[in-house]
Amino acid sequence: TTQDRVPLTSVPFFNEVVFAHAPSRTLIVTDLWWNYPSDDAVPRSSKLWKAGMDYVYRPVYNRLMHGPEWDESYRTIMSWDFDYLAPCHGEPLALGGKEELARHLAMPLKGS
Repeated sequence: TTQDRVPLTSVPFFNEVVFAHAPSRTLIVTDLWWNYPSDDAVPRSSKLWKAGMDYVYRPVYNRLMHGPEWDESYRTIMSWDFDYLAPCHGEPLALGGKEELARHLAMPLKGS
């Protein structure tokens, strides 16, 4: 249903759809949040690329994500009851997903 997904299309060069699976309290994201493991399972070149993307791209990305349309989408996403955060890139986060997403996006949780 449209109640369990949010298309994020208001940002140039970035389209994302976030899905919520209510029975499992899971939020499924593609490029909105990555969680590469810190161990040797990820090649050094991939870690360097990700670090560079975080350094160069993330501040621009976060700035673009703070507009009226994004704020509405963010409020919708954070109104969902989720704890498990399942990215398409990297390992899922079994606990504390909502708090981690708020931290990553530099956006407050409701009531914070």
